[in-house]
Amino acid sequence: EEQVPLLQSRIVAEDKTNAQRLSELINDWEQNKPLIGNITPDQAIERLTKFEFNMRKAKIDQENLTKAKDALGLDAGIVNSDLSDCLDEIRDLAEVWEAVSKPYTALLDLKDSLWATAVMRKIRKALDDLLIDLRSLPNRIRQYDAYNTLYDEIKSLLAGHAALTDLKTDSLKERHWKSILQKLNIHVSFSELTIGMLWDNGLLEKKKDVAEVLSVAQGEMAIEVFLNQVRDKWMKKELDLVLY
Repeated sequence: EEQVPLLQSRIVAEDKTNAQRLSELINDWEQNKPLIGNITPDQAIERLTKFEFNMRKAKIDQENLTKAKDALGLDAGIVNSDLSDCLDEIRDLAEVWEAVSKPYTALLDLKDSLWATAVMRKIRKALDDLLIDLRSLPNRIRQYDAYNTLYDEIKSLLAGHAALTDLKTDSLKERHWKSILQKLNIHVSFSELTIGMLWDNGLLEKKKDVAEVLSVAQGEMAIEVFLNQVRDKWMKKELDLVLY
């Protein structure tokens, strides 16, 4: 019994320290929880896992302190429910990021497709399928920014697909592609060019500049075809030579 006052003072001190740690943890969560879709699903899930670990540890510490105060006859006070609320939110966000992880990865794979061998019809179908998959997710998932960011990106790529398809033409020669890549600030060889590089470096935003290069290329191609036709026509001509 002589040690009870000492134990009580220690528990009270620890309770204050724990309350401070808890406040800092919750504030950190409010500031850094992965709500916005400007990070990858893997990064978001990793962040959520760390927060969940710290939250559960803090919850156990809180429960142990409550038991200790009860055993020592101290006022348990009002149990802070913020931790439970945070853990519920972590669970909901983890479900969201897990749900968008698969279509996000599929989009990355699509972006890694080499431009030289990419088939535009297949690219279009893959984007359509991704949009269908996203639309099939539950409403509770679709209300989050992580979902809407990915959905809007895919929808934008579909809306601008014609600009991508226009580049699949024989009229664009090496010199034209060099000009296009310069306008998009892409510094790789044509053989290394991927669809993602075109998308991510502003093809849709700079489609007017790219269209100018395309127009020049098509004009040059038309002239080349015309000259070939003239040449072929004259090659087939039989000329009669008359002596004077």
